[in-house]
Amino acid sequence: MAGRPDRLSSVDVVVIVGPDGNRQLKVDSARAFKDGLIVKFQEIRDRNQAEQLVKYKVYISDDSLVSPPGERIFLKQILNFTLVEYSSGKAQGKICGFASNGPQDLLQISYRGREVLVPFVDDFLVNIDFDKKEVTMDLPEGLLDVEEK
Repeated sequence: MAGRPDRLSSVDVVVIVGPDGNRQLKVDSARAFKDGLIVKFQEIRDRNQAEQLVKYKVYISDDSLVSPPGERIFLKQILNFTLVEYSSGKAQGKICGFASNGPQDLLQISYRGREVLVPFVDDFLVNIDFDKKEVTMDLPEGLLDVEEK
């Protein structure tokens, strides 16, 4: 479900943090690779300069985490959206956060005074309405009422 920032544009600036402090670099290009990205920075011209950045952490702006219409979304795009149950059409709660159980993303739903985890999978997802700020899902009966033990 969740997207990846593999379309960072040349206007994006990232902050890298390493042993010698923070630096800001401009992204020249980026592409998906395995579970991450290969990023070319305008300021880094050769392999020797790139190798000096090993073990640096790279931080990107939240503004980069917005997917184009029709693409897979970034979870943060639906934070605070209302979860609507498809069969009843009723609002069930707000998406207040996210988790993962490894193979799938989970929506943290504020539901009747407690937090419930809902698998964010294609089998349940019916629609995401960005204008109404609603995520409509066809959930198995009783899923929201399962108590943690």
